Amino acid sequence: MWSRELSVAELDAGVTVQPTSAAAIFATLDVAGIPQKAPAADPSQIDLRRSYFTTDGKPWTGDRLKEGDTLIVELSIEARMDIPDALVTDLLPGGLEVENLNLGGAQQWEGVVVDGIDLDQHASAAEIQHEEYRDDRYAAALKLGRGEKAHVFYLVRAVTPGAYTVPPPLVEDMYRPAVRGIGSVTPSRLTVIEP
Repeated sequence: MWSRELSVAELDAGVTVQPTSAAAIFATLDVAGIPQKAPAADPSQIDLRRSYFTTDGKPWTGDRLKEGDTLIVELSIEARMDIPDALVTDLLPGGLEVENLNLGGAQQWEGVVVDGIDLDQHASAAEIQHEEYRDDRYAAALKLGRGEKAHVFYLVRAVTPGAYTVPPPLVEDMYRPAVRGIGSVTPSRLTVIEP
């Protein structure tokens, strides 16, 4: 068995492997890396938009948060086809943690309206099959109908001061990963400052 890590320069120059045996050769190529810039928005199959709101329902368009500040995140999703097994993955920028909007009960959101939706009734804004509030992302399984708009909501809290890149949200069909939508990123950078 022979294994070798190759640099970008070596790959750019081209790599040739010449076997010295008449026996069968099996080759495996693993490529790993981190892109230098986020993928471009792609609404061609699934239109996905992320918006931020203050906890009183007003749009938030800034790029600075104080440690401890809380925002409501809305993901608006519209599929160009029926997708019964859609997977929403919204990676968080460093410095933020996700919180479950449902933990305090619906009464805490009574009277708060985000994008025309009463937050105490937010569960009816999408056919959510499953939700997860992880350390670094919000994830949800949805049933999307062609041309129907779905809205999902969650909370984020600023916890760690610093300057961070904001990754784009992603929706894909769990069983057809080529069917996907990549949302645009606004703001592209986020700064968390000490209170």
